[in-house]
Amino acid sequence: MRRAGSAAASDGKNMDQWLPCLDGICEILYTEAGMEKEKDKNTDLYDSDDRNAGEISGAAFLSSVIRTWRKGRSRGLIGIDGMCGSGKTTLADRLGQILGFPVFHMDDYYLPFSQRAADWKNICAGNMDLCRLEREVLLPLSRGQAVRTFRYNCREDKRTEDNREAAAFAIVEGTYCLHPRIRSYYGLTFFLSVTDLLQKSRLEAREGANYRNFLNLWIPMEKHYFQDLNPEENADFKIELDAEGRMIRCEETGKCGIIT
Repeated sequence: MRRAGSAAASDGKNMDQWLPCLDGICEILYTEAGMEKEKDKNTDLYDSDDRNAGEISGAAFLSSVIRTWRKGRSRGLIGIDGMCGSGKTTLADRLGQILGFPVFHMDDYYLPFSQRAADWKNICAGNMDLCRLEREVLLPLSRGQAVRTFRYNCREDKRTEDNREAAAFAIVEGTYCLHPRIRSYYGLTFFLSVTDLLQKSRLEAREGANYRNFLNLWIPMEKHYFQDLNPEENADFKIELDAEGRMIRCEETGKCGIIT
């Protein structure tokens, strides 16, 4: 079975080759001309009704990857890390709907400001409560137990109870979810990239006036994480989606051997 991440396609610009067939998804041919029309689209229409034949959504493709991976497994956790604005949350929520898996978001596990170190901005994941995520979510799920946790809204400094039943499989998405402290809990991992142009467009639309904070703080912090701890190279798959959530690049690193 051929990889979607050959040298010709790994830059996400010239994916004029066949994607593999997984769980009944037919091989799809991407052409340079087909991707050209996506350059100026900045919306997130993952389930657009006018999708042309010969194109496949990232959620449809990755759900088949996950189905293949989970065969013969009694339980497992899936981690989706990547750049802000790359579509992690939308993708994870769609996968959760397709597969019936609970989804947990790293945005719910920020450290309250009162608990952060004085120099937290200079510490990799200094804004994250990885200990709580591990204790309340990852450890119970890995043991087949129910989850008793809460979502923390950093902007409002507010907690909301979020209890879940035990689940054989679950998804955790968000930047820092593949941090070395917790990476070993995952059986399958993805890293999502995005172009600077699309990232800027999405964050401006999503954050409004708060976009300046991303530009000056959150993006530099995550770049520090990417450079120092290299979650992209440690992920099982490197993914890039277009503005409508369709696959541009899928490179398997060879750790799982699902496609190859």
